[in-house]
Amino acid sequence: MDEALTWGPPRAAAAALALVGLAAAGLAVTQDPLGRLLLAVVAVLFVLAGCWVLRGPSLSADATGVRVRGVIRTHELPWDAVAAVLVDDRRRSRAVELETEDGLLAMPALLLGGVSPRVVARQLTALRANAPR
Repeated sequence: MDEALTWGPPRAAAAALALVGLAAAGLAVTQDPLGRLLLAVVAVLFVLAGCWVLRGPSLSADATGVRVRGVIRTHELPWDAVAAVLVDDRRRSRAVELETEDGLLAMPALLLGGVSPRVVARQLTALRANAPR
């Protein structure tokens, strides 16, 4: 993979999520039984979110294609399977979208590590244009 580009949430986000989860777990012991249960659920969700952020880049691309890592599976697409690289710029929903014959794969801005979806789309489009056919 020469000239591979990757985008993903910052590691600091994972640490923050895990710390919030641990703090919620610590608070759970001082609550009534229902409060303990609710805080325990919150703690587990935050720790899982932290682990999810730590798992690696959400989006990566090189000359051979693009990989979109989802919650359950990773979609690996060669460039000829990508019909278009789009940007969803709605006020509350900014994302890079990859149009394929199976539908759209969207990568929200939150999971791009602070990089603008427009910048990511430009870089993906350039990689796609230079890909060997």
